[in-house]
Amino acid sequence: MSLVFIFFIIILLLLWITTGGFLAQASVKLHQFRNLDDNFNTAYWKTFTAAVVTWCLVALAVILIILIMVGGFAILPEIEGLSAVASVSGAKSKLSIFLIIVLIISFCLVLFNGVYATIGAVQMKKSPKYDSSNKDMALAYRDCVISSVTSILLCAFIVIILITYIVVYYKKKSQGTVNQVTK
Repeated sequence: MSLVFIFFIIILLLLWITTGGFLAQASVKLHQFRNLDDNFNTAYWKTFTAAVVTWCLVALAVILIILIMVGGFAILPEIEGLSAVASVSGAKSKLSIFLIIVLIISFCLVLFNGVYATIGAVQMKKSPKYDSSNKDMALAYRDCVISSVTSILLCAFIVIILITYIVVYYKKKSQGTVNQVTK
């Protein structure tokens, strides 16, 4: 198990929590405006849906961290300095299809959240009833934009984790220190 991967997962979790907080806040602020027109109604439902998906991602990340801490060392590749911990648990370094699938699903859901947060912001601005001097409308718009940007960061982190994971596995494989692929 690698401290680098744990570090990345913790950063992802913190960014997901941040994104979820901003999306939930935008959704709460938009709730009072959802009946103004179709644009605000769309913005509300997009941010609400994205907030729910984000909190599901947070739950998924917490479950993954718990699995890793409780003994799912086989999920991540063995890295120097931690090989003793992995060998005590009996885990061997394997390419985990489970982890790759989790990362790909997470990437798709984060991309979905970013798109929905962006649609929410665009729909608010398109509405003729949007008033930037209204504090709640302005905050909801700002929260959607922040959620969109953090979603882009999350997508980048997930790609970095996935590429790093695969590169580390194949580097170890070329050194002859890994087993075959596990499901």
